[in-house]
Amino acid sequence: MEHEGSQRFHLVICGGAALIAKSLVVRTTSDVDILALLNEEAEALSPDPP
Repeated sequence: MEHEGSQRFHLVICGGAALIAKSLVVRTTSDVDILALLNEEAEALSPDPP
């Protein structure tokens, strides 16, 4: 989903949200487990705020 003027993020996720994103299961989830953020060089960064 793109929104004009919004910031883009690349995330590494796991759990139910990852399975849904890959269309491996059809169900709902109430959370997204974020393992890391990816920078422009596709290097993993901590998702914890500084």
